[in-house]
Amino acid sequence: MDAEDDYAGYVSFELAHERYAFPIDRVHEIIRMPAVVRVPLGPPSLVGLAKLRGRALPVVDLRVRCGLPPAGPDETTRVIVVEGRVPLGLVVDRVTGVLGADPATVRTTVDSDVLIGTVKAGDGAMIGVLALDRLLGSEFDRAAARNGGEEKAGQGEEKAGQEEIAGREENPAAADDEETFVVFRLDGQEYAVAVDAVQEIIRMPDVLIRVPRSHDFVEGLVNLRGTALPVVDLRTRLGLRRIARDERQRIAVLTIGGVRTGFIVDSVAEVARLGRHLPEPAPDLSAGPARVVSRVANLPGRKRMLLLVEPDQLLAAGAAAEPAEALAAV
Repeated sequence: MDAEDDYAGYVSFELAHERYAFPIDRVHEIIRMPAVVRVPLGPPSLVGLAKLRGRALPVVDLRVRCGLPPAGPDETTRVIVVEGRVPLGLVVDRVTGVLGADPATVRTTVDSDVLIGTVKAGDGAMIGVLALDRLLGSEFDRAAARNGGEEKAGQGEEKAGQEEIAGREENPAAADDEETFVVFRLDGQEYAVAVDAVQEIIRMPDVLIRVPRSHDFVEGLVNLRGTALPVVDLRTRLGLRRIARDERQRIAVLTIGGVRTGFIVDSVAEVARLGRHLPEPAPDLSAGPARVVSRVANLPGRKRMLLLVEPDQLLAAGAAAEPAEALAAV
């Protein structure tokens, strides 16, 4: 069995100081709280409609939907956009990370109308996995249609921010002794990049705009909120074999040399916190990837080894800028 098949992905978040999760394959993206248009006579949990890429996005207060006390949005509030009959934005207190869990550890014997089971987080905490289809009813489809779809939502300006991979340590003292990484997989091996370097993680688009005479590892351009984003096949960049596109692949968006660049990875596993004493310098090899993988974190207790990537070494000089500059000619 392929190593990637051993884990299921979840996006974890907080509601009223409790941690919950959604299966990552139902999550389209994560945005900051947008401007919304109020909906008269809508469901109590419906905050309103937002404009997201020209479409009406119903925004639902997940606290209210789950029978929890409401709370006003603040800097940590996020909206998780999930896929269903129509896309829906679910307001949560904050996103806490991406989890990778062995399906054998997911407990499904939960007596609840809204939980489908629990999953064990890396810190040992049990996180409830919410059942999206039970939480969300057809009234949100009707609310979106009733209020004019795209034109009605256009009255409010979209303030959608970046999809974020959170996971900052809550205890500031403990954070001084740890580093936090986003862990992703390539060809069965786990790599990691500092969480601060990751701006967002998005799904693979249906179409990438090819750029003539670019580096062989540059897949093309994608339109990301009106900006041309260069996209790199990280397998090719690291000298690994190419594979066909599939549903598990994601694009990790990093900023390198002031330029945002997307890197295609096989899947995103989790957010991991490592003690600063754990990573060791990578072996001094002569090949190019030796500069990309600067450190190695050996985790024998978990039978894992993480290759820690230096973002600044992922691209040859000027490689990221070339496709962006070529946009005008496409």
